[in-house]
Amino acid sequence: RIREAQQIDFCPDCARVRAPTLVITGEPHLDRIVPVESTRRYLDLIPGARYYQLERTGHLGLVTRPQAYATAVADFVHAASTTVRS
Repeated sequence: RIREAQQIDFCPDCARVRAPTLVITGEPHLDRIVPVESTRRYLDLIPGARYYQLERTGHLGLVTRPQAYATAVADFVHAASTTVRS
């Protein structure tokens, strides 16, 4: 599925995203599923996207570091909701 997805050009769809977007990866040397560089590419494709790298994890940070993952998402949602209200 990963190889197939890499053949699809998501650029036009990414350019249309208007919702606050958080791109989360693990550490490059630990993610053996999807290269972190390809995931980080979304930062250039999605207007205003933010990035967070979870330390000491690979692709499944939600599973391996659930508290750190939840904190990153909560902080992002809080910041995005504050920005939208301003």
